[in-house]
Amino acid sequence: MKNRSILLNHILPTSRWLPALAVCALLTATNAPVLADDDSVSAPSVIPPVLPTRPYGHTYAEWLTKWWQWSLAFPVSADPEYGTADISAGQSGDVWFLPAPLGGGTGTRTGTVPAGTALFVPVLTFEADNTGCPTYTTFTAAELAGLVQGGWSAVTTTSCTIDGVAVAGMDNPTDSVYLVQTQPFSYTVAAYDNVLANYPGFVGESCIPDGTTVNPTVAEGICVMIRPMSVGTHTIHIGAAAPAYGLSYDVTFDITVTPHKKDK
Repeated sequence: MKNRSILLNHILPTSRWLPALAVCALLTATNAPVLADDDSVSAPSVIPPVLPTRPYGHTYAEWLTKWWQWSLAFPVSADPEYGTADISAGQSGDVWFLPAPLGGGTGTRTGTVPAGTALFVPVLTFEADNTGCPTYTTFTAAELAGLVQGGWSAVTTTSCTIDGVAVAGMDNPTDSVYLVQTQPFSYTVAAYDNVLANYPGFVGESCIPDGTTVNPTVAEGICVMIRPMSVGTHTIHIGAAAPAYGLSYDVTFDITVTPHKKDK
């Protein structure tokens, strides 16, 4: 299972897993309750995960799938999470993804976003698949889902504030309205310097060839879809903790929204 925030390579007896910053009461794309669009479940600047609403054409779980596919597609030498590329890398359309610095801890990221762009932000997210060296495992999608659920049980804290306003509904990370699990999906690593083989945190992953497509993969996470923000400067702060894993995560994004509209 992979952790996009700290990239700890926790080797389970049966599979590699990577927790990134997203169960007892697991909410999925098919069983999440219908929620009121009010301050009891969100800040005014957030589109809550209300079903059957599909923000910008996709459910939160589908956006989380797209986030992981985006996150794992970069080479380490040009990766917005690793700090070797701008946050605009690989971004297009009405929704952009925010990358968190690899390595966890405390940090600040800056970036420029065109006006009219929503931001999808995984506060914390875990992913599990069968990649490993020297051989892959053979878990089913259901078994991989069980791995991410088991990993999530150690998470004690998640939080998100936007321009100083806390997003309600994520104080309890095991019973949050923002917690979703994806359907099984695939992702393809970069054609060179792929992150699985070349990021130092992935111990024992150096055998994974560039351009590899991995399937099945399952992820879950606490995520927020932030509505397009006004032109000017904004601050987004996210944090999470899982003491059992030694995970402590506290990241501030200083975002400048420009009046220049994005390309369609």
